[in-house]
Amino acid sequence: MILPNEPLYLPFEAGPFRMTLGLVARTPDDLISLDEHYPAQIERRRTLVAQWGPEVAAAEPGAAPACREMLERLATVLPRRYPDVFEARDDGVHNRITGETWSPEDDPLTTAALLVQEDLCPLELQDGVPYLIAGTLCFSPGWRLLEKLGQRLGDVHVKVPLYAERLDRAQCS
Repeated sequence: MILPNEPLYLPFEAGPFRMTLGLVARTPDDLISLDEHYPAQIERRRTLVAQWGPEVAAAEPGAAPACREMLERLATVLPRRYPDVFEARDDGVHNRITGETWSPEDDPLTTAALLVQEDLCPLELQDGVPYLIAGTLCFSPGWRLLEKLGQRLGDVHVKVPLYAERLDRAQCS
């Protein structure tokens, strides 16, 4: 099974630089991508989950429905987008690369962490404000999941230059 080369991922609006998020909307099928590094990264993720547990996969109390929804979406998208790698079965999703079958009864965060290369951080709106309620964060961009879990998205990004002044939106539409 041949996986594609790692893509150059630039999900930003075209044009001159300006301090905005400027992200381009993507379809659910385009949110997850596999590349040539998939087998090695999944193996590394497996090691990190085993060694670090909640440091790399954790959720707030009450986040179970969102985590379950995240896994259900992956179970739908992955076999459709990557039918050579993932197979939808009555008992779950089978990964032809690892030989594992993930059941809907498995822990959704651990399962998600071991299905895809991306780190996933579900958010939940509370009074129109997004909060980080769960996450799989194996390849951290310089922050720790347990330190940010439960925080308002703006507080998660408090150290990002100009985030509060130009990018934070307390209310989401």
